[in-house]
Amino acid sequence: MRRNPPKSLAYGLVAVAAGGLAVGLAVGLPGGSAPAPVGYPVVPGAGPVATATASLRAELAAQRLRLVQLACVENGRSYQGHEIVRCSADFGDPHVQAYCTVVIGNRLVTNYENPRIPCRPDWAGWHVIAFSSSPHT
Repeated sequence: MRRNPPKSLAYGLVAVAAGGLAVGLAVGLPGGSAPAPVGYPVVPGAGPVATATASLRAELAAQRLRLVQLACVENGRSYQGHEIVRCSADFGDPHVQAYCTVVIGNRLVTNYENPRIPCRPDWAGWHVIAFSSSPHT
């Protein structure tokens, strides 16, 4: 004679399976959870360069990167209507790392977080000094 399992055990297994299915759907389907925001919260500054400088400095510090010097300049470019500020970060290495930043909403987004932000080399912030080849009299 075969023994039937108690009904409470059967109902419990069904409840556990249904709960697992609900969690799987919530995680696996779009809209199940809010996506993590892109970028670093903006540190207010007086103007786009000051805002980019303060925000990027705070973001790099939060990543525990040892920043020696940070220089940011406007370069006249934009990404989706947002002004790009190009920053050069010196970490004490033999090279300087470029970051192109835009403020979208209340977040500072770099070209590393959004590779579609153009960050090709430019001469923004550089001044050409012309020297005359003729001697002064």
